[in-house]
Amino acid sequence: MINTLLYLGLTLVAVAGAERLRTSPYQNGFGIPCTTTDMIRDCQEGKCVPTGRYISVCSLCKPGKIPLNGVCVNESTASDYGDINVCQKNDESNPTHCTSCSKNGSSNGYFLFYGGCYLASLWPGNGYCLEASNGVCTRCNTNNRMIFINRNTSAPEKCILCSDHIGFGGSKGIQGCADCMDRTTDSSSSSVDIQCLRCKTYGTAPIDDTCTLIGPHTCSDGYCTRCYKTHIFHLGGCFSRGGTKAEAICATANQFEIGNYSACKACVNTDEAPDQGNCKKHSERNKCTKDSAGRCSNCLHGNPIDVFLFYGGCYEISEMPGGLICNATSRGLCTSVVNGSGVFLNSSGCYFCNDTANGGISNCDSCSLESGSMVCRVCKSGTYRSPDSTQCLTECTHPLRKYCSNDICICECEVGYHFSGGACVPCHESCGLCTGPTENDCEICATGWYWKHDENNHLTCVGADGCGDGFYADRAESECLQCEIDNCRTCAKPDETVLCTECTTGYISLNETVCVTSCTGENVEASSDGVKRCVCQDGYQKSSDKSTCVLMHPCPPDTSGCSRCDSAGYCMRCENANYVVQLNRKDCQEGCPPNSAAMFGPVCVCSEGSALTDGACVVVTRRSAAATSTTVAVVVVAVAIVAVLIGVLCWYFLRNKNKGRPSRRARSVSRLSESMELIGSADDF
Repeated sequence: MINTLLYLGLTLVAVAGAERLRTSPYQNGFGIPCTTTDMIRDCQEGKCVPTGRYISVCSLCKPGKIPLNGVCVNESTASDYGDINVCQKNDESNPTHCTSCSKNGSSNGYFLFYGGCYLASLWPGNGYCLEASNGVCTRCNTNNRMIFINRNTSAPEKCILCSDHIGFGGSKGIQGCADCMDRTTDSSSSSVDIQCLRCKTYGTAPIDDTCTLIGPHTCSDGYCTRCYKTHIFHLGGCFSRGGTKAEAICATANQFEIGNYSACKACVNTDEAPDQGNCKKHSERNKCTKDSAGRCSNCLHGNPIDVFLFYGGCYEISEMPGGLICNATSRGLCTSVVNGSGVFLNSSGCYFCNDTANGGISNCDSCSLESGSMVCRVCKSGTYRSPDSTQCLTECTHPLRKYCSNDICICECEVGYHFSGGACVPCHESCGLCTGPTENDCEICATGWYWKHDENNHLTCVGADGCGDGFYADRAESECLQCEIDNCRTCAKPDETVLCTECTTGYISLNETVCVTSCTGENVEASSDGVKRCVCQDGYQKSSDKSTCVLMHPCPPDTSGCSRCDSAGYCMRCENANYVVQLNRKDCQEGCPPNSAAMFGPVCVCSEGSALTDGACVVVTRRSAAATSTTVAVVVVAVAIVAVLIGVLCWYFLRNKNKGRPSRRARSVSRLSESMELIGSADDF
């Protein structure tokens, strides 16, 4: 219990001490790590203050010492560093800092600064203050840009460090800032708006009033010299375009880009003018004749550097971004622009390609003057170059179409059109692409048309039947190509092989790839009509390689001695010319079986008076013939009876239809009676 109470008591004492320190005059809790061995030994951790970019002094000593001219001393060591008697200690028995530097009513030129007493006439005090009176600095030293003046006169500290992000009385600095300046224009304001000019830590710079990593900007040694296109430069810092700070430097309407750099045409502060696109005062280099609107009206050509005027600013060709625009100057003007820079020259100077007021083309990013006329090479993203390169169009409408290559898109005439007189005009029907309206202006043939060389080696487009003798229309090449077959008048290429379709002399070969004087080869003959060509004899067809004629229907294994069979596998011809096809049509033997003879070529068939029964020709007997005759007679009589019945029924229906005519009815009954007598009874049959 006792330990707990002791712990709580010590904690409350510590908290109370920290609060007294935070609220004591000239102490706000700000501090940075100490850098020297003596400071680390005598100063409380993190309680040094900068006295230069890389040097620090103590503002809060370890108990028993006070900061005098930046060094922690006590009565025995103070004589080497100053007069300790001017310090009103925060605790006489165990001090850590001073609360006043006018003890006993005299300061002897000392002033209180962040808990330490400093002599204004010596370093490091003169780095903070130029004049002091009654223990207070009356004139802060802003010349070295390390501090700024606190306009809140009721605040205990008049001079505030640029890096003090805690501050006094509502005014504070920027964490990590080494050099700064007051940019407050209202002198009546009680607070101050500072601009950081340089940051302390390597690799950082003032970006949007924060010491942060430099990112894409051009910076070194804690400050920037050029800003990426997303920011506006001013006094070593970069500020986001569209923000209030950037707007206070260069109005949005005057901001533009050169490559990946931002630039300004006219500065808001008319004491400044654009130098390499950055708002600066030009007195140090005297190269700009500044007007009253924050612009350069002339760049002094007598200056030893190559400088030129560009949109209200002076630029050097040896530095960026000026080197992106121009590569030669004369008398303060650019005389030669960099290719692809997006800038062109005319008689009055150099201008952006999209500057329509000075002869440019709207939405054009890259251009050139050709024969006195402006042409666009590359249009802004989302727009498309017109066929004559004089416009950047927002869309390609018929008869224009969009064409893209390497991420660059243009409008060109659709297939079948050419550009003439500022419009797309139809090509000749034979042309897919053309340069003019005639058949002689084709660059690509239309579908179904083919390139053909005439006698003067001039190319024209012809139809498939216009290639002429010795040529064929090649679909893959869309061109008339030579047949390259001797004595071939016309040819075609249905697949990978060119085939002759008509020879000038002789016959088309079996495989159709050469012209021959005669048709030779087994089972090969000349066609009897139409085009002269070699064909296979009846029953034969071309082999798969078209080199020979093979049987159309080869004989199956169940045949014997057959040289030719039909599609059903029955023998039609014998291998031995002296043999004939037998009755079963499956084999060949010498001579036909009894009651048969060779007919329809060498094929055995039953003779007259015999019939094929069980594979043999059997003679038909007389009894069989008589039975057959009786059967035929019965069939004939039955057919006759059916015919008579049909006639009677037709008569009967017609008679009923004409009732009321007695003479006809009597006549019909008489005829029906006669017909019935003719039919007779069933016994008659």
